[in-house]
Amino acid sequence: MIHHRYRWALGLVVVLLFLLAAPGSSQQTPPNTSPQVLEVQGGKIRVVTVASGLVHPWGLAFLPDGRLLVTEKNGRLRMIRNGVLDPDPVWISPTPLGQGGDALHWVAVHPQFAQNKLVYVSYPKQGERGSTLAVARGRLNGSKLEDVKEIFAADAWETGGNLAGKIFFSPDAMLYVTIGDRDRICCNGGEDNSLRMKAQKLDNHVGKTLRLRDDGSVPPDNPFVGRAGTKPEIFTYGHRNGYGLAIHPETGDLWQAEIGPMGGDEVNILQPGHNYGWPLVSMGRNYTGSLGS
Repeated sequence: MIHHRYRWALGLVVVLLFLLAAPGSSQQTPPNTSPQVLEVQGGKIRVVTVASGLVHPWGLAFLPDGRLLVTEKNGRLRMIRNGVLDPDPVWISPTPLGQGGDALHWVAVHPQFAQNKLVYVSYPKQGERGSTLAVARGRLNGSKLEDVKEIFAADAWETGGNLAGKIFFSPDAMLYVTIGDRDRICCNGGEDNSLRMKAQKLDNHVGKTLRLRDDGSVPPDNPFVGRAGTKPEIFTYGHRNGYGLAIHPETGDLWQAEIGPMGGDEVNILQPGHNYGWPLVSMGRNYTGSLGS
C-alpha cells in the first residue's frame, strides 16, 4: 500500500550543488557573490555562490557557529568558514575511490553537537560480498575529525547498484539512514525483479529507511523489534533510493524524497512500519523504456 505519494522535482538538491561547486576547478578561487536568477519550472530561484574549489560536492551540514561541512564524492570531508574553503580536508574516507565510483556520501551533525562535537558520515564499505553502506562517527576538534569509528554497516551487500546513504538526525537524536535498492537493471537492460524485490523483504536492509540510536544501536520502539525474521533497524520499506529527509516544521512528520525510475520520483511522509511499494507499485518507467510496475 502506498501512503502520501507526491511528485516532486529535486531542484533544491541541484541548487545546493550549484551553490558549492566551481565547474572544472579544484583550486581555491574567490567566489562570485553576485546573485544569479535561474528560470525553473514554476518560478525562479535566486542563487549566490557560497564558496568554490570543491570537487563533486554531495552532502552538507551546518555547524552551530555557521561553519559548513561538505562531502566530496572523491572521499574528502571539507570545511567552509566565512565563505572560504579550508585547503586541507577535515577527514578522508577509508574507501578507495576506484571501487564503486564514490568514496563518501553524506554528513550529519548530532543535535547536541555543542556539547559532544559528534559528526557522522556515510560511505561505501567494501567486502567479500561486494559493497554496502557504512556509517561512522567522530569528534570534531577544530578543523579535524578525530577518533572516527564505524558504528553501523547495512546488510545490503551487492556488487553494484545504488547505495543511497542519506543520514539525518531528528530532534530527538534518532539517526535515520536510507539504503538504496542496489538495482543493476538500469545498466544491463534486463527486467528481472529478483534483486528489486529485496525492498519488499524484511530480512535485509535493501530498499529501506532505517532508524538508529546515535551510537548505531537499535531503538527499542522501532516497528519491527522482536519480530522473527526481520531486521530491527527497519523503520519503513519498499523504497527505491531515498536521497532526502526533512522534518516538517509544523506537523513534525518525517518527509522523504525518493528517486524513482524514469518519471517516477516521489515525496513520501514516512510512518513507522509502512510499505511504500517499490518495486510493486511505481508511476515511472524502467530505463529500458518499458512501463514500471
